[in-house]
Amino acid sequence: MDYSELTTPLISSITCPICLVNQADYTIPNCEHIFCTSCLISYLNTKIQEAEVLQITCPIGNCGILSKELIQNLVSSEVFTKYNEFYEKKSLEASIYFRWCPQPSCKGHSVYETSNKLICNTCSYEFCFLCSEKWHKNKCRNESDFFKWKNAKQVKLCPNCKVKIQKNGGCPHMSCGKCSYRFCWRCEKSLDDHNDYVCLGINNWYDLPLWIIAMIIFSPLLFPFTFSIMVIVLHQLNEYNAEDERSWLENFVFRHPYLIALILLPLSPPLIALIIVLSIIGISFAGAATLLPYKNNQNLYGDWCF
Repeated sequence: MDYSELTTPLISSITCPICLVNQADYTIPNCEHIFCTSCLISYLNTKIQEAEVLQITCPIGNCGILSKELIQNLVSSEVFTKYNEFYEKKSLEASIYFRWCPQPSCKGHSVYETSNKLICNTCSYEFCFLCSEKWHKNKCRNESDFFKWKNAKQVKLCPNCKVKIQKNGGCPHMSCGKCSYRFCWRCEKSLDDHNDYVCLGINNWYDLPLWIIAMIIFSPLLFPFTFSIMVIVLHQLNEYNAEDERSWLENFVFRHPYLIALILLPLSPPLIALIIVLSIIGISFAGAATLLPYKNNQNLYGDWCF
């Protein structure tokens, strides 16, 4: 047997780990990961289109940031021009003290220094650092259109950079899209040293809020009124969801939760009893259906036993 052929690799090319079809022909210098050129170009185009240009890393992971020279060699000149525009804007926005001018026709900006009063570097418009409204000496006015929209759409300011953040669902753990600050939506404290129990007002395990103690004590008595309680819970869970992301039933419950809970209050006990009875009947039929083949087999083969 000629063993010289074993020195030749069985696979002469490396498949691209993204598409798993094309031959990998482009090596990233920093991490030496290999991809096909078409997949790498598509990856860069997507990142630039979504304005994620400050830290474009290797597609496999955070093993290195791709250089501008590499990006320029792969993408078209139009895409690279858009990359430079986004990179300049995102570099400015990376500062937590940076604000764009709120005037619609202006592309200027300003940076917070010692006062909440900002002056645009292009049109000299004076505006507030916190609410971006026309400059005011007192606190931000709660009667403005922004605050009305803010309260209706569940918008808060990032505790770190003060940028506006809208929550449209999910858990209370938030991450700012501008400064990447991770905080709790309820108490607005950093998640690095956040305690969920303290956030709910529970400083110690034996120091439970009165409403939790009441729920534990009276849970057997509250069980027949499950449907009424579910309406209130559903209202609380959908409180942070945008109105256009809720179904028509959720919107109706959201607008009239206590009225619906009051209507369901006398109906909950009979409905719960009906569900329990139907569940018992269903379990009984399921058990009977399971034992039926066994009884038939016993009658069929009983005469053969000695």
